[in-house]
Amino acid sequence: MDDVIPDALRKLLCYIITGTTSSRSPRSQRLVQSIGQDICRAATNGSWKLPKHIIMCMSLRHLYRSEKLITLLNRMGHCESYSFSIELETALAESVMKSSTQLSNQIIRSPREPSVFHSEFDNFDSLVNDLTGKGSVHTAHGIMMQEVSDDHAGSCSARPTQLRTKQRSLQLTEATIP
Repeated sequence: MDDVIPDALRKLLCYIITGTTSSRSPRSQRLVQSIGQDICRAATNGSWKLPKHIIMCMSLRHLYRSEKLITLLNRMGHCESYSFSIELETALAESVMKSSTQLSNQIIRSPREPSVFHSEFDNFDSLVNDLTGKGSVHTAHGIMMQEVSDDHAGSCSARPTQLRTKQRSLQLTEATIP
């Protein structure tokens, strides 16, 4: 995390906050990183996507689901924009969909030929007697059926690199079932 902000800025902020060119306490290191990321974001007019601002935006989006709150904080320079969070969420979903380790490596993911024709997932909740009284176990189980042509037998795609697009929603293709 120390390589996020330039070394000269880090040393300057350390000197201003602690009086020395290196910070020893975790609190002063957090302050240097936080203030340094704010300065870098302001100096680059928001073109640098820094961890502090991305995490703030994604956390607020998942906690409060408020576009107005994120837009307000973005305009003050505290986090990334709401549209950026939607783009990032879409890219993450597509990346997981393309290279999920939760799916069997025998499932073929071909953009030319959609081969998964049915999937079904269900939640299984079990009540368990325990000391806390909260006693429930939540699991999900699923099944995927796939028709594969002979030229795809035994093939498996590598982990893709997700390029940034302005796409803000996931485009799912529908496979026709005969």
